[in-house]
Amino acid sequence: MTAAWMLRAVLAAALLGLAGLCVERAAAWCGLPRRWAWAAALATSVLLPLLSLWMPDALPGAAIPIGLGAGDGAAAGALPAAVGPASGSARFTLPPLRVVLPVLWMALSAAWVASLAVGYARLRRVRERSPGAWADGVPVRVADTAGPAVVGLLHPAIVLPRWAMEAPPEERGLIVRHEQEHVRAGDAWLLAVSALAVAAMPWSPGLWWQHRRLRLAVETDCDARVLRAGADLREYGRVLLGAASREPFPMLPVPSWTAAASHLEHRIVTMSASRPKHPLARAVSATGVGLALALGACAVSSPSPSVPQPERVVTEGGWSSLRREPKPGEEVIEVEMKAEPSTRPTPGFLPYFDVNLIGPHAYHPGERWPVYPQVRGIKQGSAVQRAGLMLGDTVLTVNGRDMREWDVFHDAQVGTVYTLHVRRAGQERDITFAIEPDAPAPGRR
Repeated sequence: MTAAWMLRAVLAAALLGLAGLCVERAAAWCGLPRRWAWAAALATSVLLPLLSLWMPDALPGAAIPIGLGAGDGAAAGALPAAVGPASGSARFTLPPLRVVLPVLWMALSAAWVASLAVGYARLRRVRERSPGAWADGVPVRVADTAGPAVVGLLHPAIVLPRWAMEAPPEERGLIVRHEQEHVRAGDAWLLAVSALAVAAMPWSPGLWWQHRRLRLAVETDCDARVLRAGADLREYGRVLLGAASREPFPMLPVPSWTAAASHLEHRIVTMSASRPKHPLARAVSATGVGLALALGACAVSSPSPSVPQPERVVTEGGWSSLRREPKPGEEVIEVEMKAEPSTRPTPGFLPYFDVNLIGPHAYHPGERWPVYPQVRGIKQGSAVQRAGLMLGDTVLTVNGRDMREWDVFHDAQVGTVYTLHVRRAGQERDITFAIEPDAPAPGRR
């Protein structure tokens, strides 16, 4: 995982959050449930970045360049973790981001999962220690201060605080009906999965905001179902305000009657809002904006071509080279495609087309390299550079032949056309060029 990939995920979650907001408005204008807009936004915000890693070509839209991180693109292996001073003295260096970021990621995820586990365990203890009772013909658990809420996934139970049991029958009936709607809709499962989605990428602010909006949409949908069942709007709003004046009990992450003041205000405004004119036209427009934002999130998530940063490139004698020395078992191979007719490569050598490759030097007739070589150097202004070959590209085939075979080149003469199939930043492409006359003589390195 890289900083660039994480940044793309953060931007995609922000765009999908705005898309969810548009679709939620459209659903509200059409009288449809709101929570599914946020459930879809949360799921897409997690799956889209993962899809960009596993199947980068499956994402629509053009890739948007967002820098180059360690491990991002084919050139990642050719870039150093740090460039130290020339003095050779040992100095303390900070760990690279590719090491720090996964550790922080795991720590944040573990902390959030631990808080969820502690919260569920606490609510489970409250449920088990609360005596059973009946309220308006519904079995409930009576706690001292916890609730009203639905606790449990496989066997959900309604937990009511003692003040709710002592409330007037009309008020208690509305509270019980609200919690019954949560049980019927399976909202406890939806919120649990949403909390786990946040645990998958806890460093994404967009995911936290979407999770908060989903919790609000779950309560808003529940309010709408209770009112459609015949509850009086004024009485229901009065009960909500009365519950807000009670001492809150932390109920995260389960469906609960009580809510933050901002959520409570939003719920009351939503319940009392009148339906706008031309709701269908408004809904279609909002949905279109949401789809455009979702496509933008796909484009942001697409891996972008890796462009080496200037400080990571050495320019010398008309050549650009990545700053990386060969590892043990590797060698820089001069690929020099001469312009004279009928020039054949000698076994064990490659002809010249203004490119240096780096890879394992283990050629024997009939054998292959264990990995594909990478482009380490390119002569500036050469035909292959103008055709689009870049530093760090991994060369897969030459004119359809596997590049791991050492003798993939044939006669090299003026006008000979070569097609290189390369991989760059998880995407593959073809680069076609022709040998030009007046090529410089071999001799680099």
